[in-house]
Amino acid sequence: MAELDTFLDFTKYLDEVTQFASTHQIISDGGDWGLLCKYLLGGRTFLDDGKLVQLLENRWTRLKTDARYLQKK
Repeated sequence: MAELDTFLDFTKYLDEVTQFASTHQIISDGGDWGLLCKYLLGGRTFLDDGKLVQLLENRWTRLKTDARYLQKK
């Protein structure tokens, strides 16, 4: 995975996940990939779009073709 390819990128992501998960209820059938997609599409942060967040299984597959994601790569 090249999205979090440095130690600082990875630890920042883990810090953001910890903070986000402590204030939101997360329903996910996509596992950690769904969280990573939400983080990347939010500009490497978790945008606050409510206290309940649903992450769908195919989100990672869709991200790989998303224009916003491809522009930032």
